[in-house]
Amino acid sequence: MAINVAKEIKKLSLPDKSYVVFAGGVLSAHGIRETEDIDLFVLPEVYEKFKKEGWEVEIKNSGIRALKSGVFEIYNDISTKDYKTNFITALKNSELINGIRYMSLPETILYKKSLGRPKDFADIVLIENFLKK
Repeated sequence: MAINVAKEIKKLSLPDKSYVVFAGGVLSAHGIRETEDIDLFVLPEVYEKFKKEGWEVEIKNSGIRALKSGVFEIYNDISTKDYKTNFITALKNSELINGIRYMSLPETILYKKSLGRPKDFADIVLIENFLKK
């Protein structure tokens, strides 16, 4: 089922510059492919707000903790062994599309390379083909 990323994010009423959409939501925003969930990298206080509201804590294969509710997964850290970032850097490098902040496509490639899963390599090919157009 296709998700309208911008519409769903607006339902959360997040302050501007408190989040950055990453992973599949970035591809969806550019019309590269649809996404089935929305991953958000957020400020620590936003993460804590949703944690206090009872969002489910999920520990990913990478060991990173995420808060999950409906189509959303919220992170306050997305660094991996081979990809280091923090929220301020991610925000600074983000791009605004229809009022929503997204990780840039080049940064998404770096992030997905660090994950190294087959689906990430497939996404990298899609992004690179899109950027060649």
